[in-house]
Amino acid sequence: RVRRVKLRQLLLLLLRALAIVLFAVAMGRPALTGSLRAGGRAPSTTCLVLDTSYSMAAARHGEPAFTAARQRAVEVLDLLGQGDEAYLITVADRAESFTPYAVQDLGLVREHLTSLEASYRAGDMHEGLALAARLVRVSHNLNKEIYVVSDLQRSAWSGLVDSTAARLDLPRDAAVCLVGLGEERVDNLSIDDVRAERDQVSGQGTSLEIVLSNHTDRDQKGVPVTAY
Repeated sequence: RVRRVKLRQLLLLLLRALAIVLFAVAMGRPALTGSLRAGGRAPSTTCLVLDTSYSMAAARHGEPAFTAARQRAVEVLDLLGQGDEAYLITVADRAESFTPYAVQDLGLVREHLTSLEASYRAGDMHEGLALAARLVRVSHNLNKEIYVVSDLQRSAWSGLVDSTAARLDLPRDAAVCLVGLGEERVDNLSIDDVRAERDQVSGQGTSLEIVLSNHTDRDQKGVPVTAY
C-alpha cells in the first residue's frame, strides 16, 4: 500500500513537471505560423475606436477626458511599425471611419487625431465595434487588433447588452484591447428637457421644470442646477 501511494505521488509529480514543460514550449513558440516580413514580425492591421461622445468633454485630473483619449490613441499608433496599417473610427451617436480603407501613412492618422474634439452627442459603442469588426475582417494581415479608447460610461455601452441589437460578431482572429482613461469616476448627468411656465394667476414670474437623467451606476442626490 505504501509503495502504491509513493508510485501515485511520483506519477503526479511527473505530470506536473510535464505540464510546466508543455506550457513553456507553448509560450516560446511563434504566435504566427504565416510568412513573416523582413525583420521577423508579421504586418498588423490596427483599428482604433475612439469614443467622441459628450461625456468625453468632462474633466479628469484637471483636463478634458478627450485630451487623454487622444494621447492614448497616439500611443497606440506609436506601437506600429513599417508595413503596418490602421483605421481610425470615431464614435458618438454613430460610428464613422476616417478612411474607408486602412492606411499605412500613420502620420496622416496622427494629424487627423489632433483635429478631433468631443461631440455634443451620446455614444453608441456597439455601432463602433460593429464597424471595426467589418473593417478588420477583410484584412489579409496575420495580426488584427482593435483598440477601444473610451471613458466607459454606461450609457455608451448599453447597446452591447441590448437583446434587440444586431450581433457584434467580432473576428475570432482579432485581438481586442480596451484602453481606459484612469480610475477617477466622473458623474455623467444630462439635462433631457426644460419647460418654462408663466404664473397663470398673476401673469408674473416663470417656473422652470428641468428633467435630468442619471447615466451612472450610483444614485445622485442634491444635484445643483443653475439656469441662466
